[in-house]
Amino acid sequence: MKKKEWIYIGTIVVAFVLLIVSEYNKKEPVDWTVTLSSKDKQPFGAYASLALFKELFNGKTTVSRLPVYNQLTETSDNEGSYIFIGPRFVVDDLDLETLLDFVDEGNNVFIAAESFPENFLDTLKIDIGLLSFVEMTDSSKWGIELKNKQKLFLTHDENKVYDMPKNRSLIYFSKFDLVDGKALGRAQEQEVIDFIRLKYGKGYFYLNANPSAFSNYYVLNKQTNDYAFTALSYLPENQPVIWDEYMKQGRVGEEHILRGILSYPALRWAYYLALAGIVVYIIFEGKRRQRIIPVISPFPNQTVDFVKVIGSLYFNKRNNTDIALKRITYLLEYIRSYFYEQTGSPDEEFIQRIIEKSGCEPALVKQLFVMINKIKSQSNRDWLSDEDLVRLNTLIERFYDSARK
Repeated sequence: MKKKEWIYIGTIVVAFVLLIVSEYNKKEPVDWTVTLSSKDKQPFGAYASLALFKELFNGKTTVSRLPVYNQLTETSDNEGSYIFIGPRFVVDDLDLETLLDFVDEGNNVFIAAESFPENFLDTLKIDIGLLSFVEMTDSSKWGIELKNKQKLFLTHDENKVYDMPKNRSLIYFSKFDLVDGKALGRAQEQEVIDFIRLKYGKGYFYLNANPSAFSNYYVLNKQTNDYAFTALSYLPENQPVIWDEYMKQGRVGEEHILRGILSYPALRWAYYLALAGIVVYIIFEGKRRQRIIPVISPFPNQTVDFVKVIGSLYFNKRNNTDIALKRITYLLEYIRSYFYEQTGSPDEEFIQRIIEKSGCEPALVKQLFVMINKIKSQSNRDWLSDEDLVRLNTLIERFYDSARK
């Protein structure tokens, strides 16, 4: 290799090494996405929350990655308290029926979410309301600066105020059964109810509309962690706890095959660069390198040449009578096929029928068959001149043209 090429390669290698070092030492930005997943250590994940909540419950804690129906009917961990904390709570009719039976038997369900399905609300006879905070114009700022907050209260001690994040909207429970239900928490200066308990059969449903209060950020904050621990302390102690992660992570093994790579920016960009390199290679190096395959022309149509050769043979042999008889034979076959006439004895009646069926001029048909009878009656094969052969051919072609109209 030339010296200049080595300089180019060295420059690229040094630049690549510097890029790796800078990316490795670059401070990762904080991810403020609200996932409330036990695998996420970001502020609004629940990695630390789950670890601390396990200490709150003296019994066994099971992290479930199964649907509600499968967890409560197909496993041995199917009693105690069922906890779901996440942005959205979603169950189908089968899961809901299983959950209702679970509570009816004396177990408890704790749900903290910003969204509840209609079938769930209708079954428990709950109406929800929505407060919108129009003063928030940039939803990304609340996560970083945490300036927009709302005040939360727990009814057992309303002197204790908790400052929590204010989203663009707040779900609250506008109507529920006051006989079997009880308000456990309020929001927005005690104007709306955001935490309730509903009795169902022998057990209870605990519903909270502020799931972010149970995230890493607020559980690890000494000024706000009492809210989450106090809310969960309503559940019975020394009972097994089922912590639902299925609605946030899905079943075990359902993660994307590239999830580990795409989770880290450095690996993600390395993966994208590798894909780009493969595409470039396919475009520039994937071309065929063998010699050009020659184009083989198809065999020409030699029908015309064949006709010319046969015509030359007849012309050189000069047997006009033989040619005339062949033309006559083809003509009579045409009459038998299209007019269904016997051509053995072309008399006057036969000629009249051909005139009627073909629509040709009577004079043309009569001249044609007069000449045909004359040629067929001659015993001398050499008497037919070129002019007579041309005249016969002309009459036959005129007959074809008139009969096919």
